[in-house]
Amino acid sequence: MRELVNMALGTQIHVDGRAHRYEGVIRVNVGPRDAPDAVRLVDELTNESHAWLDQEFRRLYCDGRIVLKRPYENACDAAPEPIDDNSSDAEVAQDQKRRVRQAYLTAYDADPVALSDKALNNFVARVSPAVLYDHIPPSPGTLRRMIRSRGDAGDRRLRFMGDRRRRGPREMKFAPIVQAIINEAANRYYSEIRFRPIDVYVEVRDAIVTLNRDRVADHLPRIVPPSRTTKQP
Repeated sequence: MRELVNMALGTQIHVDGRAHRYEGVIRVNVGPRDAPDAVRLVDELTNESHAWLDQEFRRLYCDGRIVLKRPYENACDAAPEPIDDNSSDAEVAQDQKRRVRQAYLTAYDADPVALSDKALNNFVARVSPAVLYDHIPPSPGTLRRMIRSRGDAGDRRLRFMGDRRRRGPREMKFAPIVQAIINEAANRYYSEIRFRPIDVYVEVRDAIVTLNRDRVADHLPRIVPPSRTTKQP
């Protein structure tokens, strides 16, 4: 089991489409050395802990019901729509940008070089004439970020190549009830000297877990709590 679950604590894992975080491998019973291990996961919505034995976890994993979220996957990534005669100019342009990025990264994977500015400049000069679309060649810094964040060697799917910055007016990030909980915790942060940023996150998370219990009892949908990476005070 340990060779399968080779990941850092906190890695996100989806079980039947529901987000969990990995909290480690535990020994179920104190016994012989070959006693089964169990994977401990915590539900991101309810904060409830669950454990799966070796055999069960392997079965769910092989059935595709357990999916590990790779470190390079981004919440903005989505499979691109096919381009056809009905596609807009903007959609065609975005498709070309994806394919340009993909061309550089697949070329890099096939013949990697050092990540220094000099080596990457030489690489770009060599590869850019073979890229099909008109484009501005990436700088060494941009290409380095692409190599590290847009897929991994051998996994440079188009879904990883899209724009990841939202443009235009932004809607409120959270539901009003969540925003009210965040505001209340933020007020404590600014008024109580011992209240730390991490305390804001914990208070908001716990309040939403409690709220979700009431909502489930009332047959209402759960509210997704903000992640720990959300900007804090």
